Parts: sequence; structure tokens; C-alpha cells
Amino acid sequence: MDKINPITFKPGSLAQKKLTADQIRALCNADIIDVEKFDYIDGVTTADSLFSNRIIFLDRINETIARSLNATKCESVLVIGKGEINSAITLPRIVSDIPRHDYSKIVLELFDYLDPSQVQKENIHPSAQIHPSVNISVGTFIGENSVIEEGVYLHPNITIGPKVQIGRGSMLKSGCVIGQPGLGLYRDEKNIPRHMPHVGGVILGEETEIGALSFIGSGTIHPTILGHHVKIDDLVKVGHNDRIDARTYVVGGTQICGSVEIGADSWIGPNVSIRESLTIGHDAFVGIGSNVVESVGNGETVMGNPARPVPKKNA
Repeated sequence: MDKINPITFKPGSLAQKKLTADQIRALCNADIIDVEKFDYIDGVTTADSLFSNRIIFLDRINETIARSLNATKCESVLVIGKGEINSAITLPRIVSDIPRHDYSKIVLELFDYLDPSQVQKENIHPSAQIHPSVNISVGTFIGENSVIEEGVYLHPNITIGPKVQIGRGSMLKSGCVIGQPGLGLYRDEKNIPRHMPHVGGVILGEETEIGALSFIGSGTIHPTILGHHVKIDDLVKVGHNDRIDARTYVVGGTQICGSVEIGADSWIGPNVSIRESLTIGHDAFVGIGSNVVESVGNGETVMGNPARPVPKKNA
């Protein structure tokens, strides 16, 4: 995980059940177009990481996405989106006026999704895989299908999971929360805010550190990923779908919105805010209190509100 590979680390999420066309019709009261090409779905993914038998939500479509989808050899892929997808793609598809809502209903059923931290009766779920050398302090909660590797140290009162993988030698400090849903919202047919299901989980690389009272949100479809030797200070928020490459430091009080990518060997200073869907290059430096609203290049130093490039001290 020195540099995150977008193919390797966009695995989608596989459910433990299948949904047929009839079950999907009943859930969202909509027909599947070209249903003769459809068998079932058993998971979710995105248009840039295709697998057979997965559902794909499309917020928008362009010629590149359409060409990729139409050329896929994957079987029984189901796409859901607004009317523009109908003429653009040839895969099985659901045309919906409220695709986020219909997609969410399908995923809720497919994954039997109800936040496990709300209903789990035991502190450590029976499905969790924990190496015997892991140090678990009092008050720690470990969710369904989580994996904790050799030599991990868990301080008191930590919440982990579900679907969290923690690499060997990592350390999580008191009160941090790893793998709970973030604030991914949409509005239903009655204009009521609803949560998108977050089924991607989190991957922490080897010898990562997560500071006290910090939050790492679960990915919506693919996992949120922190590479090897990433160091997160206290009181930091890492949003859903973020990717942080190896040996990067994120200092206390920083807020990173969703779908941000940060390269290796970068420094994110105290009390920084980073807007969603930006890219911070490798070996970048973001100064204290910066408000980052545009992507930052490799080796670039930015500071201020809004953050702007400044010369390096040794330049």
C-alpha cells in the first residue's frame, strides 16, 4: 500500500445473499429493462471497477462511462440511474426518478443493513477475526466481519466495524471510531433526508496510528483506505471513501470530507479543512488552519483560507 492502486483497492462490496429481478421489482416498484440479460445481484460496485452480479448507481453518465459499461464482459450487471441512462447503455438497468432512494432500498435489503453498532449484543462479534497477539483494552467494541492482524494495540473504549481490516502493528488510541457510517445523505420522494447505506468498511495498513477521539468513516461502496505507516493525530475526521497513501501525517483537529485522495509522504497540518472529492498530491504540505477548496499538486505547499500555493522555505 505504498501507493494505492485504484483497481486493487476498489473491490466493491459482496453481500451474503442474492436478489433476483422479481425481488428487486418488489422493492422499488420499477421494471428492469433488458431483464433477459439479468440473473441476480450479490453486491455493489462502481462503473470504474466492474464485477459480475453487482448493482451500480450512476449519479450521472458520460460517453466514457457508457462506453466502458457497454463493453464489459461482466455478467448480470444492473445499473440504476435517471432517464438519461436508458438510451446510453445496453446493460440491464432501472430508470428511476429517485435513483438514490431506490438504490438504497435495494442495498438495505441485499446486505440486511442496519447499523450493527446499534444492535450488536456482544462487545466482539463472533465473525470477527482477531490475531491472538492483539492487545484489547476494556470497553472496546469490534463489529461483524472485522479483521485485526498481529500485534495491534487497542486502547480503551474504541468502536471498530463492521468490515474493518487493521494491519499488523497498528495502534488505536482511546475513544476513536473506525468504520461507522458518515453523513452520506439523499432526499426521498417526500423530500425527507435519508442515509445512504455504507457497506464498504475501512482498511488500515500496517503500523498505522489513529489518535484519541478520531473518526474514520466507512466507505459507501469501496472501503475507506489508510496506507502503511499513516499517522492520524487526535480529534481528526477522515470521511467516507477517502484514501490516504503511505507515511502521510494528519495533525489534530483536521476535517477531511468524503472521497478525498491524499498521496504518500504528505503533511496535513493542524485544524485543516479539505473539501470533498479533491486530490492532495504526494509529498504535499498543507499549513495550519488552511481551508483547502482546490486540489494540491505533488510536492506543493499551500496555506491560508482559501489555501494557496506558497514557496517552500528551502526553495
